[in-house]
Amino acid sequence: MNTAPSLRALIERCNAENIAPTGLDISAEKLRLAREVGADEAIESGPEAAAEIRELTAGRGAELVVDMVGSEDSIALAAAIAGFESHVTVVGL
Repeated sequence: MNTAPSLRALIERCNAENIAPTGLDISAEKLRLAREVGADEAIESGPEAAAEIRELTAGRGAELVVDMVGSEDSIALAAAIAGFESHVTVVGL
């Protein structure tokens, strides 16, 4: 399933100003792939991930968060990195 067109449409609909695609994963291979396909940042998911995102966004948090996993932990992380009045979408459940 190709999700690229739908993710692109979601980003456009949210009118995000500073788009810096960021991949979060526990797999080094998937993080490498995220960089190869255009992610500006690739962060290992874990206890420090939310702090790293906050640092990358100068404390504002992300304007758009797309959770492709939908686990309890990933939804908690999505909430932790979302900025004020941001858009959070949970795709995987």
